[in-house]
Amino acid sequence: MNFKESIYQNIELIRGDDEDIDVVVSDSNGEAVDLEDVEIRFTVREDFDDEEAVIELSSEDDAITIVDPEAGTFIIHIATEITSELEIRNYVYDIEVVIDGKKKTIASGVVSVYADVTREAEAEP
Repeated sequence: MNFKESIYQNIELIRGDDEDIDVVVSDSNGEAVDLEDVEIRFTVREDFDDEEAVIELSSEDDAITIVDPEAGTFIIHIATEITSELEIRNYVYDIEVVIDGKKKTIASGVVSVYADVTREAEAEP
């Protein structure tokens, strides 16, 4: 299986928002990669060298949904509970696909988290 070269794509998030990221995986010929029985991982860290991730999502924990395996499409869902805990700053990320035990980073880049303006009103005492 020949994948396209890993793409560099930045992601922008608003703190506290739910975010869905649509992804299509294709090979070096532009054909969709069959995602049947694969694992997909999305990891965000403060810096490349950090041991601890601030976000770790996987198709194994249902945070990543394979929409159409034959078309190579999936969605990464980053819930508000996750984005609410992020600092306003830039992070690094990558998306890794594991097919037949072989790992391939298909995308990487910077995740920029911006401040939210609208928040839920606090309950009055």
